[in-house]
Amino acid sequence: MDDASMRRLLEHAFELHLGTSTRSARGFPYPRASNEDAWQEACLAALLHPERVGELDSWLAESARGVADHALHGERDRREREKRTARAEAQPSAIDVIVGHELLAFTLFCGGCPK
Repeated sequence: MDDASMRRLLEHAFELHLGTSTRSARGFPYPRASNEDAWQEACLAALLHPERVGELDSWLAESARGVADHALHGERDRREREKRTARAEAQPSAIDVIVGHELLAFTLFCGGCPK
């Protein structure tokens, strides 16, 4: 691909990106920042591998969707890992802490348990 073709491809991809990111494309249910990241990744892929690009509009949309899906699954996996870790480090409930302090105070105040 010559420089002029590459420039046209980049300009067209940028126009698509602007149009899509400003209205958060229908069927693209991700936060705007994710949309922009996905479009940037798709445009980069198009520039690095122009031979894989067929119909640019549909290819960019499909590529961006794939990048966003990958990011979404990665985020979900990260949250699940954090949940598992948090469960392993579980802290006592507030009521357990209060009851424990009350029992300790009672024991210290009374001089020990009744005999």
